Amino acid sequence: MAKDLFGKEIWSEALDKGDNELDEAVKILASRSLFSEQLKRCAYSINEMYRPIESSIAAAIYAKNLGFRLYIISNFMRYSIEYSVEQHSFFSLFDGMIVSCYEGLLKPGGEIFELFLKRHDCLAEECLFIDDKFENVLTAKDRGFKTIHFTEESDLFKEFDELRQEGCIED
Repeated sequence: MAKDLFGKEIWSEALDKGDNELDEAVKILASRSLFSEQLKRCAYSINEMYRPIESSIAAAIYAKNLGFRLYIISNFMRYSIEYSVEQHSFFSLFDGMIVSCYEGLLKPGGEIFELFLKRHDCLAEECLFIDDKFENVLTAKDRGFKTIHFTEESDLFKEFDELRQEGCIED
């Protein structure tokens, strides 16, 4: 069932890109699955599976307290981003968001990074991009961003302190 739901271009691309709404996507995916009822239940409970990463929120608060502007560049479907923003107060830390479903652009495509720079009047070399997907980090790096590939072992506080020591980030 997971392959039927998540392994299709509809979930990974059309929803995140904003080409389909969840109801439409679920209808299509359920019609192709032997587990249509289970697939529907899973799809509509997807927001319950997303959990904030407390260490990332703490790192964002740390960066914000240092005076940095914080932004989100995310691949996310409308159903989930709207729910998440409503449910989680940490979104108020961010000065802006570029979300794939509203823009029709997906990471790791370079266009979403270009849109971010233009919309928020930023220079890539003055931006630090953090992501858990290596291909997204590579695209940002190719565009001139400083980057951190976020993994379970990442210590963002340490990374910020090292960047500050190198003179890349000023207090």
